[in-house]
Amino acid sequence: MTVSITSKGPDAHLDSDIVFLYIASPTALQKYGKDFAEHPVGTGPFVFQSLTRGQQATFTANKDYWGGAPKINKLVLKPMPDVSARLAALRSGEVNWAEAPNPDDIASLKSDGFQVFTNSYDHVWPWIFDLSYKPLSDPKVRRALNLAIDRETMAKELLKDTADPAYQIPAVANQAYDKGNDVYSYKLGEAKRLLAEAGYADGFTMSLSYPTSGSGNMQPGPMNQLIQADLAKIGVKVELKPIEWAAMLTSITTGKIPDQANAINISLTMLQESSWSMYFATNGYINVGHYSNPKVDKLLAQAQAEFHTTKRFQLYSQASKLIGADAPWLVVVNDRNPRVLGPDVHGFVQPKSWFVDLTTVSVGS
Repeated sequence: MTVSITSKGPDAHLDSDIVFLYIASPTALQKYGKDFAEHPVGTGPFVFQSLTRGQQATFTANKDYWGGAPKINKLVLKPMPDVSARLAALRSGEVNWAEAPNPDDIASLKSDGFQVFTNSYDHVWPWIFDLSYKPLSDPKVRRALNLAIDRETMAKELLKDTADPAYQIPAVANQAYDKGNDVYSYKLGEAKRLLAEAGYADGFTMSLSYPTSGSGNMQPGPMNQLIQADLAKIGVKVELKPIEWAAMLTSITTGKIPDQANAINISLTMLQESSWSMYFATNGYINVGHYSNPKVDKLLAQAQAEFHTTKRFQLYSQASKLIGADAPWLVVVNDRNPRVLGPDVHGFVQPKSWFVDLTTVSVGS
């Protein structure tokens, strides 16, 4: 009953990273071979029953779950990328639960008796700049773009307070957040001045690859269109290149920005501490923007070897300050993870995480 894990060196954040360590059943792998993905098994509260690709996945309660059997007997997941379709299904009773509602619909959903949940969690919604693209290779240009977007209006008016404005790399929910590191704000005049100093008084053109939907991506179309309009005020013309979520993931996990774009918009989290190095270390696994700062590399290496939690997150805060000054990302908002549940759903607790506990949930009058 003991699992031993050997690391290449001191790894102080193994306990947060291990949440993402998935262990496949050797028995199932041997039995199903290349078809293993069609017959998933695990030790969680629900047992896989069936899958109809593009339509739904069905699970049943694991009566032998170590934490106690769930209160619901069956769980059905339906992919509905169109937000209008999701809410129509919710209102008609086809589903009991809908993720990422259209912010404009929240008031009417509440008045109709639906439950709307939000919570601050460790999430950031950025553009990652390709620093090899000449205008974006200049930190003055990147800082100018960060000063040219109106995060407050986006969060309040477009997103109806389902997100918070982001003023630095880590979210407020992250232990590395230090208000003293808030470096971004809305200063249009300063943005224009920095662009002129960098030699781009008349602006420049760039392109952005962004997902049409997907985990934590909120309302990517309207949000990116609003940023596009904000940047146009300082002469920066942005071509928007929409892409399907799964295709984007395939590109980013191979270290590439899709469609030869100059930036990528993707929803991210630092819940897994090694994300700091994946995003910002010179040879980071998902450092698709080619950001490199030796001082940041040193701080991240120190953090990995620092087992005192407070001291470790102080190192992340120091790294955040340096990264904020370099502005390799356009930091926009932090999602509050809105979801809507039917009036007959009970026992749900909105977490400060992407991980949702369904064992406490029941459905009934």
